[in-house]
Order: sequence, then structure tokens, then C-alpha cells
Amino acid sequence: MVMADAFLLVLHSHLPFVRGAGRWPHGEEWVHEAILGTYLPLLVALHDLREDGVPYRVTIGLTPTLLEQLAHREIKERFLEYVDDQIARADADRATASSLSRRELSDFYRRTYRGLREAFLLRFGSDVAAAFADLAATGHVQILTSGATHGYLPLLDEASVHAQLARGRSATRRITGVEPTGIWLPECAYRPGLETFLGAHGIDHFFTDAPLLAGRSGGAPAQRAWSSSAWSGAAHEAPGAPAWADVFRPYLVGESGVAAFARHPEISGQVWSAQMGYPGDPAYREFHRKDDRSGLRYWRVTDTRTDLGAKDAYDVAAAAERVRVHAAHFALRV
Repeated sequence: MVMADAFLLVLHSHLPFVRGAGRWPHGEEWVHEAILGTYLPLLVALHDLREDGVPYRVTIGLTPTLLEQLAHREIKERFLEYVDDQIARADADRATASSLSRRELSDFYRRTYRGLREAFLLRFGSDVAAAFADLAATGHVQILTSGATHGYLPLLDEASVHAQLARGRSATRRITGVEPTGIWLPECAYRPGLETFLGAHGIDHFFTDAPLLAGRSGGAPAQRAWSSSAWSGAAHEAPGAPAWADVFRPYLVGESGVAAFARHPEISGQVWSAQMGYPGDPAYREFHRKDDRSGLRYWRVTDTRTDLGAKDAYDVAAAAERVRVHAAHFALRV
């Protein structure tokens, strides 16, 4: 999202509630894997930047469903079991590797997981949610809330919408100490009148998808929901929004004082789409193929059309170089 000379970096995270729902290949290990592969590396980077005096500001959506799991004692305990198991698997692969590249990659996993384990225990006190809250306390991160159980708000009755918002905001406040004023709507789903509910619960801005804001979904309901008669422009002198609302500025919804932000489809697509964005790069690690014995990932994307059994070996250095190239490209596009 670009506003005049400002760029809003908004990251959103959510997982269904799977605490106590069994272990691998399905269930709670979904959370453990996300902590090890996503949340801890992100937290280490953000805390490092803050310690280096980099004056960044990032908005991060953490749904109540996710926060409740990250803050739970059982998840913390079983995450340690999980990461210790991953380290042991990397050790075993290293000892039996049949090639230098496999031995080097298993050693990379072992060193990386040990470092993240230490960060979890010593740097963040075994509390991922508190580590995000600490960044919010210094103004480096703004935490967005969401519906309590990620309920699809447009299909719920009024009492249920109020409950989703009240309990969701309460959970965010209880776990992080933050009084959230922004929300990532579950599935970005909006219906006319929802802004009244949001305002009643202290929410003054929300995030949605570009087709809803710009009226490009091709359906009459979206066009009615976001017609100029339903909006007043937050960044315009005219009392009504333009017939074509763009995604480079927020808009106030009606007379509510609640602002809507839309994801920029091309910029966000660069980050998450394997077809039009970076995740499909041949050098990046293939998420969907795991070693039959250890479960670790040793292959690269190669080509999004390549069968999983024909993937080439993953090269950490080559992937790191692509990260630098893509970071420069992303900044240029922004």
C-alpha cells in the first residue's frame, strides 16, 4: 500500500486452532513448523533491526486463534520437543549423507535450528506472542486483531459479529497488552454496514482485498457495497469517493470514521504467488517435497511444472543470492 511518500508493510498470520489435535503428519505440528520456519526467523530479524537502531515500522496481523496457541503452555513445551526432534533428524542425515551437498545442507539445518532454539529459550523467554508484543511496545510493530474464531463475518448474525469482534479484541489485549485499533478481516470479507460494528468495538481501520475496494470483482454485490454513494473519501475534498476507487489510499466508509485499506494486488502477488511472484523461483526451496526418512526438505522448486520426484537439489547460497535480487526488485517496484 503506497500513500503519497509512505509505504505500509503489512504482514498477516493466521492458523486454525489445532492445539491438542494430534501430531505429524496432521495436527498440532502445523503450529510448531510455523514457529520454527516463520515466526522465529521473523522475530530474530525484527529484534536485530531494532537493536541496530533501524527506525522501521511494520504492521503485523496476529489472529486471536493463532495468539491463543502461541501463548499456551502446552504449545511452548511441545515446540521444544519438535525442534529437538528436527535437530536430531538433521544430525542423523548428516551422519549418513551420501553426497557433500546433502551433508552440507543437513548441517545448515542443524545450525539454523539450534540457533532458533536458543533464541526461543533465551532471547524470547519461550514466548513468541510476548516477543511480538515487545516490538509493539517500542512502536516498531503495530498488531492487528481479527475475529475471535476467524468467523466469516458477512454470513453471521449481528450478535455473532459483536461476539467475534469483542472476544477477538479482548484476546489480543490480554495476550499482547496491546489495545488494537486495526483489524485484518477474516478472509478480508466485508459486507455493507460492517463498519458500524467495527467502530462500536474501537476499530478505526480494516484491511480488505482490492477487488472489493475498486469494484473489480465483476459482480453487482461488490459494486453496490463499494459504490461512491456509500463512501466519503478520506483523501479527497469531494464528499463522495471517486467512481473508480484506487488502492493507493484509504477511504472512510460512509459516515462511520472507519477507514478501509486494500492490498495492492500486483505488489502483494509478488510475495505470495508462485505463478507471478518470487515463491516460484527455481532456486527457492521446494516446500512440498520432504525426505522419506527424516522429513527434511532437500530440493528446490526447479520449475513449478516439474514433478516432485524430479526436483533438483536445493542450494542455500544460490537461494540467498536470489533473495537479494528479489529484495532489490521489490523495492524498485514499490
